[in-house]
Amino acid sequence: MYSISDAARVISVPPNRLRHWVQGYYYESAEARKRQVSVVPRFYGDDEPLAFVELIELLFVSEFQRIGLSMQYIRKAAARARQEFNTPYPFAVKRFATDGRKIFTTVAIQEQPRTATYEIVHGQGVFNSIVRRYFKYHLDIEREFANRYWPLGRRQRVVLDASRAFGAPIDEPTGVPTEALVAALEAGDSEEDVAAWFEVPIQAIRTSLKYERRPVAA
Repeated sequence: MYSISDAARVISVPPNRLRHWVQGYYYESAEARKRQVSVVPRFYGDDEPLAFVELIELLFVSEFQRIGLSMQYIRKAAARARQEFNTPYPFAVKRFATDGRKIFTTVAIQEQPRTATYEIVHGQGVFNSIVRRYFKYHLDIEREFANRYWPLGRRQRVVLDASRAFGAPIDEPTGVPTEALVAALEAGDSEEDVAAWFEVPIQAIRTSLKYERRPVAA
């Protein structure tokens, strides 16, 4: 479970922006004052912390926006995917890709040993090879559900695992929270001392530091 500030740090977006995505917001139009609803359905409730599945859904929203897709299009894609795949969190349970202009998904064709890829909003089919290279999200999918997120890539040590440490970022081989390692280092202790106290290699500390000090998008 994640607070807004915790989730914003993981996803690397400003907390106020994430709060708008989660809680919705009011805006003025030519006709009247209107309310924009949340980007993702709430798992526990409007005033409750975010669940892991919401975090992953918001991660996709953030990445899609970061490469240039409009929020209007992202909202349409999410709504269409919820309906088509019968789940409130389609980005977290299905594989999606983008070419920087549209969002695509790949599905198996019934009774055939092949797949089909199509643009999610309008249903326009494309060749799989065109979009396959855009699957760049560092997620582990188990039974069609995202249960691990590698924010620095799978070759690095940091992971968010729904079944470990309540989903907090950890050093994957040892299970030590990245925040604890960095806090000890920032307290003035040397890498060698921190490594000895937590019984982790130096690389675990350096990778945790790299993760914890990632820049937040403006």
